[in-house]
Amino acid sequence: MRAWLPLVVLVATACAAPQTRTSRTRRPELASLQSSRPVVPQAPDAEDLPRDASAGVYLDNAFRAFRDSDFGRSAKLFRGALATGELNDAGRALAYWHIHLAERQQHRNDVSVEALSSFVIVANDILEDRIDHEYSIEGDGDFVERFQLEPRLAQARALISAAWAERVPKFGRTIENPVPVHDPIEAGYFMSFASGCDAQSPAAKSERRREPHSSGLERVTLRCNAGATPTEYYFQYGLSLESK
Repeated sequence: MRAWLPLVVLVATACAAPQTRTSRTRRPELASLQSSRPVVPQAPDAEDLPRDASAGVYLDNAFRAFRDSDFGRSAKLFRGALATGELNDAGRALAYWHIHLAERQQHRNDVSVEALSSFVIVANDILEDRIDHEYSIEGDGDFVERFQLEPRLAQARALISAAWAERVPKFGRTIENPVPVHDPIEAGYFMSFASGCDAQSPAAKSERRREPHSSGLERVTLRCNAGATPTEYYFQYGLSLESK
């Protein structure tokens, strides 16, 4: 856990925006993996916390449980912080991301992906609003920079796509069913998650062959190591999960 996280409670709860926005029209999202808006959990029954505990109290205890590897309790408390309705977008992004991490540690992959889906929606809101409103942290860079929001967003989208590929064998493996990606970084994350090998490693890169197609479609042949059977993936650039 980074040293700046103790400051997060203040940042995540200050100037809290409404949980549901009406100023932006959302596009339909990938079936079964994303809802049209972030899922706000019900408040958990945390016996050692007051029933009217604030979002800050929930967050403080949630981060402490996360650091102690008490992932079940941590996820529960992050949901409690969300349920208070007091978190701004930065706070919601933090909560959903850590719920994803905590649930993945417990091998609850479906629940982890659900949290990622909500994280993607909120993270996109933050990036779209960044010009008008910055989430400052003690004058040392805004929330997007300090939390490395953009790389985490690419990872989240790739993980959701990889989960979809696990359910639908042809997803990403044929030219008719490409994986929608924003950029090569997201495609690289997807290959790492879906193939089980490190697609960013020098060894993998040396065996990686790109074949660009028209209209932003690309075929990538990936061989994780010498002698391994190559795997082909198709990527459609310029699309997102929300537009599928």
